[in-house]
Amino acid sequence: MITTALRFAQDNETRTNFLYLSTITRSSGLLLGAAVALLWRPWRKAPNRLVLARSLVADALAIASIVVIGVLMATVHVADARLYQGGLAATTISSAVIIAVVMRPNGVLVKKFFSQDLFVEIGRRSYGLYLWHWPIFVIIDARDSGNRLAIAFAATVIINEFVYRFVEIPARQGALGNWWRNRPRLSAIRRRLPVFIASAMVALLGFTGVKVVGIEARDLAIDASTANVIFAVPTTVV
Repeated sequence: MITTALRFAQDNETRTNFLYLSTITRSSGLLLGAAVALLWRPWRKAPNRLVLARSLVADALAIASIVVIGVLMATVHVADARLYQGGLAATTISSAVIIAVVMRPNGVLVKKFFSQDLFVEIGRRSYGLYLWHWPIFVIIDARDSGNRLAIAFAATVIINEFVYRFVEIPARQGALGNWWRNRPRLSAIRRRLPVFIASAMVALLGFTGVKVVGIEARDLAIDASTANVIFAVPTTVV
């Protein structure tokens, strides 16, 4: 977190991309999450007289953390110095606080809110949504207009739901192992189906990479004051 703040340089697009996307600079979130998983023991019993008080304090911290994340999402742009000089750290810590509070068995407000079926189902699909949104947003050029953004959101949800139901859940239930054991008895199409799926995903990532290179080849001007991204497409080739 400290390194990210110190390494940020205003108007340095390469440095900004590195700090925003690099696993090295984002590792603080991974490490903090691992620390919470290792050290947080919310199921340990507390004296009855302290249960309600602790729950109220925990809820207050979680609500404050939600507000912090919401404010950062609404006011800070990817090229904004505030994002790197405290914003990412605040997001990481706030996220850890929310997760820790939701894990508490005696939660009063925040735990019950996030335990609703809607949020549970979103949580089960959240990593897939995170993985799929990037190539889809790049391919559709979601930043170009509100309509494209809406289409990209819808496509992400639909594609992820398909993958969740027909790839992720079967894989968790042992479909790959069953496929491998039963390969000699399967039809030619079913024997090759996992290969087709893997090839399609690799092709999608490759196409996304080509699109990203094409975008980066343009002159990218970021107006941090208005949070607008403006692409100036070259009209001549030197």
